Amino acid sequence: MKTLLPFSLRSLVVALAVVFVAAPALAQTQLKLDQVGAALAFPLVGGEGESTLPPEPTVAGDTANSITYITITNVGPTDRNLHFNVISGDGWIVTDFDCPVTASETVLITFGGVGGGFSRILMECNQGTGLPVTISRLIAMNGREGVLFVTNETHECKDGTCTTNENDLFGDFVIVNTEAGYAWSAGAIPFQGIDPLAPGVADRDYHFDNTEYAMFPATLASNFIAPGNNQGINGFVTAELFLFTLDGRANIGSQASLDVVFYDDDETPTSAHYTFECSTIVKLTDIDPNFEAFLLGSPMGHFYATVIDADQFSNVHDNKFGNGNAIRVVGVHGWLFQTIGVDGQGFSGWGRSLSQGMIPQDLDGNDVPTFDGL
Repeated sequence: MKTLLPFSLRSLVVALAVVFVAAPALAQTQLKLDQVGAALAFPLVGGEGESTLPPEPTVAGDTANSITYITITNVGPTDRNLHFNVISGDGWIVTDFDCPVTASETVLITFGGVGGGFSRILMECNQGTGLPVTISRLIAMNGREGVLFVTNETHECKDGTCTTNENDLFGDFVIVNTEAGYAWSAGAIPFQGIDPLAPGVADRDYHFDNTEYAMFPATLASNFIAPGNNQGINGFVTAELFLFTLDGRANIGSQASLDVVFYDDDETPTSAHYTFECSTIVKLTDIDPNFEAFLLGSPMGHFYATVIDADQFSNVHDNKFGNGNAIRVVGVHGWLFQTIGVDGQGFSGWGRSLSQGMIPQDLDGNDVPTFDGL
C-alpha cells in the first residue's frame, strides 16, 4: 500500500493531460458541452428516498429534502415552444407538457417532493397573453431521481409535429439539500441539432444519429478527488455519478452498460463494470470499492467509462428504431458530483458534466439511440 501524499501540481497536470488529450478533427459531430443546443438534459432530484438526519453529504443521500432549480434561456431571436419530457425513475414513466417562451427569455423551474411518492415541477411561462402563466405538474416518482429532457419547437406548436433542431437553448441547474444547505451546480447536457432538413426533425422522436442531433459520445471521462477519509487533503470526500440514457422508453427493462477503467496518480489501472436502467445516482465506491482513497493509494485519480452494446429486456424499442436483434448501442451521459469537508468545518459541493472521448459512438447498423417523446 502506498503512502498517501498531498496534492502536487505535477499530479494534477498529468491527470488533466491524460483526460483532455487532443485529437484530430473528425467528420462526425461531437456534443459541444460549452455551447447552446436544440435539446437539453437535466438531472431531477427531489421527493423520493429516505430522509437521513444528519443528512449525508451526497446528492443521493437525502433526496426527500432536496430541490432541483433549473434555468433555461432561449438565446435565439425567435419566440419558441419548449417541450418538456419528465422521465421519472426506473420505469420510464414520462410526463410531458409545453412552455412557450419569447426570444431571449429565461425560465426558472423548480422540482421537489410533495409527499406520497409524488414530486411537483413548477414554472412560469409566457402563453402569448403578455402575462406569465404558472404551470404545475405532479410527477409520480418511481425512484429517487429522474431526467428532464427539453426540446426546441416552433412557437405555435399544437399537434406535436413542430420540433426544430435549431440551437437556441442554454441551461444550468443547482441541486439543494434544504435540510443541511448542501448544494451542487452544473450545466445542462446540450444536444446540438445538425441538419434542419433531416427526415423526422419535426416529430417528437429524437434521433441521436449525427443527422438530426449530435451523437452520444462513446467514452466518458473525469478526474476525481478520491472519496473517503482522504489524507492527501486532510478531509472527508464523497463522489457520485448521475448517469442517464435516452434510449428505451418503449422498452421497460432496457439497460445501459459501461466498462470503467480508473487510475491512481501513478497511472495504475483498475477495471470495473456498471449497468443501470434509465437513470441512476451511484457512488464511485459502489461501482468499485477501490475508488476509495485508502484502497486507491492516492488522493486523486481519473477514469474512463466506455459505452458498450447492451442486451435489451425485449425487442419493443429495437423493433421501432433498430433492426430487431434485441441488442442496441445505448447512449449514456451524465455528471460528476463531489463534496468535501475539511477539519469539521462543514461541506462544500460542486458538479460538472463528464468529459467526452474524442470519437463519437460507433453506431451498429440502424441501432441509433432514440428517445420517443410524448
